[in-house]
Amino acid sequence: MPLQVKEIEVELTVEVTKQAAADGGISWLVVAKGSKNSASTHSHKLTLTLDPGFVDSQANRGELLVTPSVLIQDDD
Repeated sequence: MPLQVKEIEVELTVEVTKQAAADGGISWLVVAKGSKNSASTHSHKLTLTLDPGFVDSQANRGELLVTPSVLIQDDD
């Protein structure tokens, strides 16, 4: 039985860090939650709400249907 996907919500935390350095440039880093840093740090929460589906060549919108499947693996 297919399931209809109505909405997908993705929540990200973006951390901006200001550090004094001799060289210029921009760096993107992945920082572990709860990590401590001596630099000036600001966190921003970004929430994206996605409405999955498709649009055909006649601009008709269709909905995303997902059929659950179960994989049974026998290690013998």
